[in-house]
Amino acid sequence: MNGIDGSVDFNNELYSNIALLMKSLNEQQFTLVVATSKPIVFTEQILKYFNIDQYFELIVGNNFDGTRASKTEIIQYILDK
Repeated sequence: MNGIDGSVDFNNELYSNIALLMKSLNEQQFTLVVATSKPIVFTEQILKYFNIDQYFELIVGNNFDGTRASKTEIIQYILDK
């Protein structure tokens, strides 16, 4: 996931029409949330790189300080919001 210089390696691509789907769901006022066990800082960079970050109300992942390290903690954090 990390490049040699500490940057995120964006060796990924979005599924066909996924950005259009997210835009449509957002316009219909669905609440979209990212829940990942990956570090939040990298997740935010990836979403911004693909220009889809604006569709998500909440992005929750692992913190470098060890908080929200488990998937259970991540989902509970979202449910508590």
